[in-house]
Amino acid sequence: KKNAEAKKGKLIVNADILEAHYEEKKENNNEIKFLKAKGNVRINDGTTFITGGRNALYDIKKEHFIIFGNNVKMTSQNDILSANIKLEFWKNKNIAIATGKAEAIRLAKYQINAEKLVTHLLKNDKEESEVKKIIAYNEVVIKTNNEIAYSDKALYNKNSEICKLFGNVRLRKDDNFLTGEYAEMNLNDGISKLL
Repeated sequence: KKNAEAKKGKLIVNADILEAHYEEKKENNNEIKFLKAKGNVRINDGTTFITGGRNALYDIKKEHFIIFGNNVKMTSQNDILSANIKLEFWKNKNIAIATGKAEAIRLAKYQINAEKLVTHLLKNDKEESEVKKIIAYNEVVIKTNNEIAYSDKALYNKNSEICKLFGNVRLRKDDNFLTGEYAEMNLNDGISKLL
């Protein structure tokens, strides 16, 4: 209790209370099936850090986390993903889903807010997680250094630095508004197109 810790390779899970649930194997070789973490949950794999969890469940075989909390935050070198209901992370598939006033921030590049963000990650040369693609659902707001965009849904692709917006699109630059059903924002050059 208080400051409990579990380790598996580079992965470290800390919480006030940790409960291990075992799967019975032959010859008394029991394996941990899943881990429950309660209170002040923190997860660290050396390059990605998750904080702000009230409770968490970790399926060891699937390498799948579900972290519940009012301010759950996943941080890597250049990216921050947060939510106020839950954050799910599939470590093997490199997918993170933030639910409840979700926010994705790429330092000095963009801020994406929505009710739900599905983030696809990739490992760079240093084995650090980086955002590859983000799909945003419901009440989407995208802020860049010079523009704010609103839509029902959005798809951001890091390779092209293009963010596609779908449904009830509004683009705002200074005091000017453009509205439509589809738009593309180029996050490299700051040029947006309403199509």
